[in-house]
Amino acid sequence: MEFHKTDRAVETPSSLQVKQPIYNSSVGSWKKYSKHLEPLVQALAELQKIKAAEHKIARLEKMKALVLTVRNAYLESFEAAVGCREVTPLPDNVDGDSDKCLPGNERAIQSN
Repeated sequence: MEFHKTDRAVETPSSLQVKQPIYNSSVGSWKKYSKHLEPLVQALAELQKIKAAEHKIARLEKMKALVLTVRNAYLESFEAAVGCREVTPLPDNVDGDSDKCLPGNERAIQSN
């Protein structure tokens, strides 16, 4: 890529710059402003942590939904196999084990 060797006319205010090769003399010149950039760097680091936590929460919510789906399907198949008609699958927003018909819950099974 030797754009600076072109013979065609350049109609921009930076025509002299276009005719020069890329240089690296300005590499690192930002360092003299690093003290002023530090609050931005810290804010971006904190934002990165927040985004990572949000991503983890979203993954956990998807896993919870999958577990509830599998659990409810299991309870439905258990109801069909045992004949218990009192299965009450947990809603998505409830934690704990409040189902009326679970394997090992003989009282609920015997009531049929």
